[in-house]
Amino acid sequence: MARKRSSGAVTTAQERFIEQEVEKRLRRAFEQILPDVADRPGDEGFRRITQTEKDLAPPAHDRHLRIAYYLYVTNPMAHRIIDMTRDFVIGDGAQYSAKDERVKAVLDKHWNDPVNHWDIKQFAKVKELFLYGEQIYPVFVNEFTGHVRLGYIDPLNVEQVLPDPGNPEVLKSVVLKTGKEVVVRERNPETNRLVAVPKKELRVINVDGNPRSPTYGRLVGDCFYFAMNKASNATRGFSELMHLSDWIDAYDQLLFTHMERLMFLRTFVWDILLEGADEQAIKLRRKNLSLNPPKPGSWIVHNEKEKWTAVTPDLKATEHTEEERKVRALILGGAGIPPHWFGEGEDVNRATALAMDTPVFRMLKARQRYVRFMVEHIFRFCVDQAIIKRVLPAGDETLSTDLAVTLPEFSARDEGQVARTLTDLVNAMTVARSQNWVSDETAARLIAMIASKLGVEIDPDEEMAKALAVPANTEAFKVAIEKIIARGGHDGSPAGVSDQAQGA
Repeated sequence: MARKRSSGAVTTAQERFIEQEVEKRLRRAFEQILPDVADRPGDEGFRRITQTEKDLAPPAHDRHLRIAYYLYVTNPMAHRIIDMTRDFVIGDGAQYSAKDERVKAVLDKHWNDPVNHWDIKQFAKVKELFLYGEQIYPVFVNEFTGHVRLGYIDPLNVEQVLPDPGNPEVLKSVVLKTGKEVVVRERNPETNRLVAVPKKELRVINVDGNPRSPTYGRLVGDCFYFAMNKASNATRGFSELMHLSDWIDAYDQLLFTHMERLMFLRTFVWDILLEGADEQAIKLRRKNLSLNPPKPGSWIVHNEKEKWTAVTPDLKATEHTEEERKVRALILGGAGIPPHWFGEGEDVNRATALAMDTPVFRMLKARQRYVRFMVEHIFRFCVDQAIIKRVLPAGDETLSTDLAVTLPEFSARDEGQVARTLTDLVNAMTVARSQNWVSDETAARLIAMIASKLGVEIDPDEEMAKALAVPANTEAFKVAIEKIIARGGHDGSPAGVSDQAQGA
């Protein structure tokens, strides 16, 4: 009996099975690409309820991080904007001090730790803060000594940052993506042994506000989270290249287009006119020239019936250059960097350059202030952990936990102008004191303030005490000031990063 051939139609059950299988495979692929928003298909473009309106959706935030890194490694202007900001802010490196030698010893141990390696890693930390707009450092604290080691978490591994429900400015925890957990060593209470435990959610280091806690008033937590370029009630920071990325990409395209134009402008073709030649003669001449074309710098011989003309394209490249200058000015203006810092000094003289530097230095000082806070915050955590572990005495009234972090000065200074100002000030103070218009203390403080601009630090009170111990001698005082001026203006010390930039 012959079998009945199938008509090829798909039944309703088969259609349902195919739809379910397609949905399952799409969901699996979607979760691999965007695991942080794949709660269900169709969630792309939405933000979590724990996020504020000031935050980007997770896929958009991750994309902006990838774009920032790509531009940094491929685009010279983006690379230089980040590196220049880092160079000015951190300079030759941070310096720190503490009033108490015991606190200084704790900081020295943390600073010189072979894992922390602050001497080298501080530059990468500052650079990546500007590049990504945020930095996450998990901490690993020795349970006996309180010694702190820092780790690193890629911002792309962050799923979300959770704020305090009562105060959005206080960030409570960092939640990592699935598969990107940080492995920490914790002591098992049953076996009293250290075991490796993966942690998906890390507490951001904040001051313990629980009065009943033994660590009350101390910095405690699992990780540091630093963010910049964010709104007060946002949870994530943004790269310094965030608002520039589209324009940098457009500038790249303009430059590549311009390069293609230049390549065409450097080419030419020979227009050969054969007077009175028929089609067969033209074909024969073309064949001969194609077999033996003239070489550059060679010569050709022909009669008056043959005329050679070199033809070059006219692509109006000047207009293109003007458009490039406008886009470049927009990028540098958005970055807060004057054009002459990027080698464009055609329309800039020294006076306008100094005037342009002022807003840039204010912007850089704001960045430097945040970096100083970062380092001091980490150091205070190290001191608090040493106190919690009783390496430093908690109840000792003689213990001073005061510490300070110093970053290099980068503002421009005209040493000749400062020296002249100091000379004029000394003469003015001499007259003012003779007329009893100002006190000795005020005069000493004013002179010390101007002398500090030359890199010479003077303690006004100490100088006053020395002056009172010897008879007043105005001429000797002037000679001493002249020595200070000479030493400050010609001591061989570097004039600062900005002076080098101006020289460039």
